[in-house]
Amino acid sequence: MMKSVRSQLLILILAVFLPALGIIVYSGYERQRHDVETTKANALTMAQVLGNDHENDMEATRRFLMT
Repeated sequence: MMKSVRSQLLILILAVFLPALGIIVYSGYERQRHDVETTKANALTMAQVLGNDHENDMEATRRFLMT
């Protein structure tokens, strides 16, 4: 009888905590995926800004050398 109660209690505890653990793991994965996407978008924006700055510098240099 005691072993049966112990095993039922263990099953109940697992039934309560396993879904919570699954949610924690899944939300951590989603957070990491979101952070990676945000970082990629930020890197692309920075590359575009630097590219535009470089083009502006090249144009200013060209105008300077033509005068």
